[in-house]
Amino acid sequence: MPVDPRTLAEDELTVLHDILTAVARHDHPDSPAPAKGDLEAKLARPWPRCRTACWLGFEDERAVGLAWVTLLADANSAVADLTLAVVPHERCQGAGRSLLREAVRLAYSTGRTTMISEAADLEPAVDFAGSIGARPALHEVHQVLQVPPVVAGLEAVPLGDYELVRLRDAAPPELRAGLGAVHEGMVDAPLGDTALAHQPYDGARVAAVDVTLQARGLVQLRVLARHLGTGEIVGVTYVIVSPRSPHRSEQGDTTVLPGHRGHRLGLAMKTEMLCWLGDEYPEVRELSTWVARNNAPMLNVNERLGYRVVAHWTQWQAPVRELAGKLGLV
Repeated sequence: MPVDPRTLAEDELTVLHDILTAVARHDHPDSPAPAKGDLEAKLARPWPRCRTACWLGFEDERAVGLAWVTLLADANSAVADLTLAVVPHERCQGAGRSLLREAVRLAYSTGRTTMISEAADLEPAVDFAGSIGARPALHEVHQVLQVPPVVAGLEAVPLGDYELVRLRDAAPPELRAGLGAVHEGMVDAPLGDTALAHQPYDGARVAAVDVTLQARGLVQLRVLARHLGTGEIVGVTYVIVSPRSPHRSEQGDTTVLPGHRGHRLGLAMKTEMLCWLGDEYPEVRELSTWVARNNAPMLNVNERLGYRVVAHWTQWQAPVRELAGKLGLV
């Protein structure tokens, strides 16, 4: 049954949230489902220029699963990003394939060539992915940091020719171009064998992402590294805090421009972020992040800060046309 993610009725939202909660508790309790309000905001307000579609699966009036597809944009306009969830006691009954069929039908009809999805490395997900011909494309670790005990013992990082700047919520116009240039430094971030391409960043995209996060009701905290000699922004790390569920917040990307690496700026920015959280956001008790398994520099920084690995995840992908053939759509 299709549901409109932009205008979810309260009962539809409740069913979606209940399914995700049941799956998280069973499969990956260290990655709990988002708060209901956060789920609603994420579905209704996708990333800039992206579109989202959603379906619920029922069996004898019981809600058994969900699927939603985000049709990515710009550099990744050939990619459809799938979230598929079936409640544990209803698996292996065909609900997953039925929901997948609707998602693939949309991806195929809109000209997408690749479908991607991620899941914890557990037997049900691995078996299902293999049965439909999906292939592992990127391996990640999910890490969690307990914030308060770490903050007290953090060691200051010498900054030398740099300074750190705290930035809350939307970036002012004079910083957008610089932030866009720093995000371009993510072009060498590990993407494994995924069909995903680096999304080009500029000041306009920085502004558009800021608007999306504000529309979702989220607080964005950024720590910037600025070169004293030139005034150039050369690094950034950010954390997303939801007022609806601040206990576990999201540590987003951390990047430093290539010409300024080797000065421990990543560690310095993350240390400053933890001090900021300790000063002004004591309700944040944990930070959650995903890192590619072959991203040794960031894994080393996170280990030094006290992050622990709670799970391993894999991003799977498959050609949309192959999926459509397997599901009898072409």
